[in-house]
Amino acid sequence: MSDQNESLRYQLIDAGIWSADNPAHPETDWDAASLLLDQIVDQLAEGVLPIPGATGVNSSYWCVTIVRGEFQYPFPDELGRNAAICRAALCLPEFLRQHPECGRQRSKSNTR
Repeated sequence: MSDQNESLRYQLIDAGIWSADNPAHPETDWDAASLLLDQIVDQLAEGVLPIPGATGVNSSYWCVTIVRGEFQYPFPDELGRNAAICRAALCLPEFLRQHPECGRQRSKSNTR
């Protein structure tokens, strides 16, 4: 595993997105990355989608783009699909601060 990927895992742990007790590495394990992608979806409003995709034909670099109608917001690209999902999970809180209309509205009864 590369230092960069290990760094992504530690960044996820430091941000409280990934548990240090979870031995899976979302940057290399698709099942773990899929869980992160599900967490991203759970934080987005209905009709707002995170779309992972390669940044070009035959490219090893991927990014996750948030799509809401005509609005598209690409997160920074990373080497590989899983790393791009990790990066998106790290960038999502700031994105939602800048674009609160894209975030899932929590009911007040759930905030007790």
